[in-house]
Amino acid sequence: MTKKKTAPVTREKQVFKPSAEFQRQANLGSYAAYKKLYNESVNTPEKFWERQAKELLVWRKPFKKVLQWDAPHAKWFSGGKLNVSENCLDRHLGTARENKAALIFEGEPGDVRTITYKQLHFHVCRLAHIFENMGIVAGDRIALYLPMIPEAVIAMLACARVAAVHTVIFGGFSAEAIKDRLNDCKAKLVITADGGWRRGKVIELKTNVDKALNDAPSVQSVIVVKRTGTPVTMVEGRDTWWKEAWDGRPTSMSRKPSIPSTRCSFSTPPAPPANPRASSTPARATCSARS
Repeated sequence: MTKKKTAPVTREKQVFKPSAEFQRQANLGSYAAYKKLYNESVNTPEKFWERQAKELLVWRKPFKKVLQWDAPHAKWFSGGKLNVSENCLDRHLGTARENKAALIFEGEPGDVRTITYKQLHFHVCRLAHIFENMGIVAGDRIALYLPMIPEAVIAMLACARVAAVHTVIFGGFSAEAIKDRLNDCKAKLVITADGGWRRGKVIELKTNVDKALNDAPSVQSVIVVKRTGTPVTMVEGRDTWWKEAWDGRPTSMSRKPSIPSTRCSFSTPPAPPANPRASSTPARATCSARS
């Protein structure tokens, strides 16, 4: 078999220029600015990524070296420590962005929820406390078998906040597939929902979890979000409704190495601003999903 180079048949040369209004609110307002940044990333990558990491992230412990390269292995930001949840949420508190939309959710039935950064921070801190009260510690594994709903994002960020490891299990997987994944990681907690919508049909998530847990001995607890109203069986001592776990939990967090200790003390959920979507600078983290 002869080796032949494949020449491209077509080349895309169209350029779509953004409007002046879009350029004014963009992080890079011109193609020239983009090219300058791109060239720097190619020509002096370590200098480029060092500046990006210092300007855009909050570090618990500063990194000592940007890159350690021993082909084919690479280590970035050696010696540094940060918390993903803190970088997604805490750094926006006390700024104009705290009242901007962090999540804009639209469910398949047409329900819409808008959650600001400040509100999301409150929800994440509260769930992190629930984890602690359930005995979750750093390194424990938590499985998320959920529809595409805001609670999935809250759960992921709460896992990061307490240094737990989360695994996302696709909502279309069978009980057998769930069981295998729970056993592979020895999950201690499962967060699921009574059901989720997919193309007009309700997928019975909790039922699948119940079947999987017949042969997943590591799982001690299950938190269930009421999403579709589908009747489910709740196992006493193991299963808890999300709302019941939520009610009465503290909202301030103790100082721990794995948990940000700042700005975590809301006694009630923060009220949304009059128009969380309105802003001269759009929120950077938005979500529009159907389920």
